[in-house]
Amino acid sequence: MRNFVRSLSTANGNLPNLPGEYYFLEQNRFAVHPLKALNENKRTSGSVVKLIDVVCPPERKKSDQGQQNFAQNTNIPIHYWHGKEGWEPNQGPSGPYDIAVVASFGYLIPNYVLDMFPCGSINIHPSLLPQWKGAAPMSHAILSGAKETGVSIVEVSRDRFDAGVSLLQETYKIPEDIMYDDLSNQLAMLGTRMLMYTLENLETLRKNPVNPRQIKASWARRLTKEVGYIDWACHTWSYIRRRWNALSSRVGVKTSWEGKKVKLINMSKEFLHLTLEEVISTKPGEVKFDRDRDTLFIRCQDGWVGVTELQFEAKTVITGRDFANSYLRLSSLQGSAPKKCFENLPWKDR
Repeated sequence: MRNFVRSLSTANGNLPNLPGEYYFLEQNRFAVHPLKALNENKRTSGSVVKLIDVVCPPERKKSDQGQQNFAQNTNIPIHYWHGKEGWEPNQGPSGPYDIAVVASFGYLIPNYVLDMFPCGSINIHPSLLPQWKGAAPMSHAILSGAKETGVSIVEVSRDRFDAGVSLLQETYKIPEDIMYDDLSNQLAMLGTRMLMYTLENLETLRKNPVNPRQIKASWARRLTKEVGYIDWACHTWSYIRRRWNALSSRVGVKTSWEGKKVKLINMSKEFLHLTLEEVISTKPGEVKFDRDRDTLFIRCQDGWVGVTELQFEAKTVITGRDFANSYLRLSSLQGSAPKKCFENLPWKDR
């Protein structure tokens, strides 16, 4: 999401004497918190913000996004980015604008757009740069099993993603077993507080930027559906659990049953270890239903993954009990036929 902000207050003496117009660029729900904070400042004190325009990617025109609804409900003007490059020179919103605030926008902003803002452009990035540059830093933090991440407020760089000067950074300890949406919400609130502080102290922070972290840069590349495909023979319970936490509300966690794609909708936190007998007598992807726990368990590399809800492609969500009654019962009635198992999705679909 991208905010064009039109008026910056000069109350602290940190900002030029400009009318105060913000240009806010955004793409997902992470951007709701900072947009609300900017609008609240405009609505109440106006100490930092006088006017706001919002820019959304073109794919958001038909989607039901929280920040888009918020902008509409509060009469904030919304503009839509055109393709990958935005607008042709002199064809975009007329402004004038003072500064751009970028939050999870996902597009490289052309230099002629950056030149629209005399006070520059700043980005709220949910990682401790240069770690996890790119489109999906929060998902990659969970996928990697990281113990901490954070938020960086950085200058938007010309011609490159996430290469600008860091004005402010704060660390966040990642709670064990946190879901993506919860981490996104926590970092959005932290980033919002940091954004408002940055806008109030912009020139001071620019004179005293954050010293670059002495770690190797890493990339959090855009997620594809294949990231969520399970390999029952190779993936451990903890590996699958991290994928569930990071991806279930995004690209999804998927497997296959009798050649049909199946999405895991709800995963149990319980982990069942393999017995010595099961190591020999069962194979990855094999499934059993525990009626006492009301949970379907699927064999992975080192144990049993509990699933309580799942969904065949283009079908409604069913419970683990529904699956057992419909598919496992049918298998048992077939007598000596080989046990049916969940399988890895074919390479041709990856």
